[in-house]
Amino acid sequence: MYRTDTVHTSGWLIAAVHGAFASLPEIDQFAENTPYAGSYVPLRNYGRDERVSSVMIELRHKVYLTDPAAPTARPKSRTMKSRSGRTVSRSAGYAPRRAARTAVRGDEESARDAGFRKLAEYILGGNEEKPKIAMTAPVSQARSADNSWIISFYMPSQWTMSALPTPDNQEVELVEVPDETIAARRFTGSRSATAVATRAAELLGALENTEWVPVGEPVACFYDPSWSLPFRRRNEVVVPVATC
Repeated sequence: MYRTDTVHTSGWLIAAVHGAFASLPEIDQFAENTPYAGSYVPLRNYGRDERVSSVMIELRHKVYLTDPAAPTARPKSRTMKSRSGRTVSRSAGYAPRRAARTAVRGDEESARDAGFRKLAEYILGGNEEKPKIAMTAPVSQARSADNSWIISFYMPSQWTMSALPTPDNQEVELVEVPDETIAARRFTGSRSATAVATRAAELLGALENTEWVPVGEPVACFYDPSWSLPFRRRNEVVVPVATC
């Protein structure tokens, strides 16, 4: 945390910032005015207007972003080829996986954000044993039978169900995901509800008159963080399929 002086960064503001971060398990170090010092105050107000308060917060990128040199782990899969030779979508066979998931009510995008926060707390130490679990991709979102949204993080392959720590939040559950064959439509750009619905309709349409028959509802998968440039995002809509 960077601060100015007692006029514009008063004791109550410093205490408030400390209090806001003290309960976060992923923040294990907190320092003031190091390695730099100072915060921003408009020149017209500096030293003249005590109503203007200022504090600048800097987070090390490792707190919220995995090492860009180390690729994010992804579930193991193998590509399935169409008998007809048509390339209508990506078809893959996924091996059994473990996932942490949570159910959230609300509109599609706000539910996605709320579910992500709950699951991020779990892998960042919000569990009984307190270990941190590496982030993997994708994060998936699916509509449940009761119209809530199921947000899922897939666990790194080395974690077995018996070894995974128990979540502190009872709204987070750990589940076994059986092996499955899916068809996928990849896209970049917007992740809005409209964009996801459009891609889902394209995927289902592309599967018509092929040997791949949908056996479930479409699921949205997101491989990149929300702050990534839209044109560089990898998004997918997938649906479980069987051959006819």
